[in-house]
Amino acid sequence: MSNNLKEAALDYQRYPRPGKTEVVPTKTYSSKHDLALAYSPGVAFPCLEIEQHPQDAYEYTNKGNLVCRIMLATKETGLATFVSTICNEIQSISKAIFDLFSSSEW
Repeated sequence: MSNNLKEAALDYQRYPRPGKTEVVPTKTYSSKHDLALAYSPGVAFPCLEIEQHPQDAYEYTNKGNLVCRIMLATKETGLATFVSTICNEIQSISKAIFDLFSSSEW
């Protein structure tokens, strides 16, 4: 592999921000009321609906918009076999909310 291609690919992934995707909230989180709707106690209502009607998960969550990627590398590539998923919504959204409210006074 050309060193120029390698360096260009590394810079492409690294700058201006690392990676190619980002997670941003789809709802507003500008008040305590918004947080109560999104999390406790509001999150219980869609959970109860989904429990009764599992297909409603596509209506109340972003399940239909997520991609779960599984990659198995072979010995020929020089990489160990691994499984990676990008379906970790909770951690990403929690970080976005924390960042949003970290400087706010409640």
